[in-house]
Amino acid sequence: MMKNCFIILLILVSLVVSTGFGCSENKHSDGTQELLTETKESGIAGEIRRAGIDIRTVLYQLEAADVDSVMHISLFEDFSIHGRLIRKINHIPGVTSYRYQIENPVPGNLIISVEGSKISANIDLSGLNKNFIIQPVHNTGDHVVIEIDPAKMDILDGGSPLSPEDL
Repeated sequence: MMKNCFIILLILVSLVVSTGFGCSENKHSDGTQELLTETKESGIAGEIRRAGIDIRTVLYQLEAADVDSVMHISLFEDFSIHGRLIRKINHIPGVTSYRYQIENPVPGNLIISVEGSKISANIDLSGLNKNFIIQPVHNTGDHVVIEIDPAKMDILDGGSPLSPEDL
């Protein structure tokens, strides 16, 4: 169980360190729109759509987050989630990870890691057959949210599924 926890944290930290960030769809600067287009062309397996996301409200909510506190994230103009904090983890110096149980629109899981003003997140809504990631846009202060078709996601050969309960 600790091995799986370490693997998840390592993946999330590497995403935080190696990628960049985004702003709300209707608040794109010309540079952000170019970065979103460039990133989309590089492709993520199963990508359905993407948009810039303003993470300032997420960071603000995380600053005060305690177990059982509630978070709201607007992923796209037509889609948002609400979840309750289950666990806060500080295994890696400078990086805090959070596990939320999503309550609305359907039960699901949110795992989010923060390093300074960069975040990486994985949102699993199995009941709607939806999966999202939030990641930084390389060499910017922006973030992007990407909806991914779970049926078309990359699967590691010989890998076993990782469960949020392992965190």
